[in-house]
Amino acid sequence: MRPHIVPPAESFCWTREVDFACWISSATVVSYMQRRGIARDDAGFKELTAKYIGRLTALVAKSGKTAVAWQEAMDHYGPTAANPTPPSARLPSDLVVEQWLQPAWNWANLSAITGQGYLGRPDATWPTGHSGFEALVTLGWYLDGTASLNAWEEAYAREPLTNKTCVYDAAGHEAACACSCPSGPWRDGKCHCFDLRGSAKAAKVLGGEAPLWGEHIDRTNLEPRAFPRASAVAERLWSPVWRNNASAAAPRLLKHRCRMIERGVRVTPLGPGFC
Repeated sequence: MRPHIVPPAESFCWTREVDFACWISSATVVSYMQRRGIARDDAGFKELTAKYIGRLTALVAKSGKTAVAWQEAMDHYGPTAANPTPPSARLPSDLVVEQWLQPAWNWANLSAITGQGYLGRPDATWPTGHSGFEALVTLGWYLDGTASLNAWEEAYAREPLTNKTCVYDAAGHEAACACSCPSGPWRDGKCHCFDLRGSAKAAKVLGGEAPLWGEHIDRTNLEPRAFPRASAVAERLWSPVWRNNASAAAPRLLKHRCRMIERGVRVTPLGPGFC
């Protein structure tokens, strides 16, 4: 498996999720939707979102950039969590979708984003003309959460191309895999497995990211909150898929922590040890 490499950030333009309650409270937005015959319901707001993202994608393409949208562009929640509306067919096919969540309604799991198929959704079909999007993965790699601050092993174990947890032998051959749902089961109460490893769809997964949001972060805790978990994520993304043994990685990350400490970076300890 090739390394997951994200191109330089300056080649991308990110868009964020939209709160539909804000749109419906705006006289300007409501008037725009009325003039264009767009319904003020979930499907209509998805159409408006897709229309906006389409214009943005075309605009940034003129500057040689690629638009990246958070997965809400596909799976904005719908009227209920049990039966949300599907993605809009207006979404531009050259959009990159960034996955951070696997919600129960299941439109934007990695399999669906790349066009492999909607898991657990026999009623779902891809919009006409769409064969999936390129993707970035952040699921399981957020660094700013207040829980499991030192759980670098948990970040290391995350598989970027499947929701299975796999064990490999010394030669790199798969020994066993178990299916898991990082964000809980789907709407039918089951955990549906997907596996892009070795498939043509794997090439659509451009890379991964370990985000560190700023709600509880400032200069006093940025470095220890980021490391060593960011180092664990980096090794996974730059390694063959079978290199996922946290026990084997620990000596490498301990050595790297010593390097970073010597350079003045305040890195949280991996566990009991010395430097």
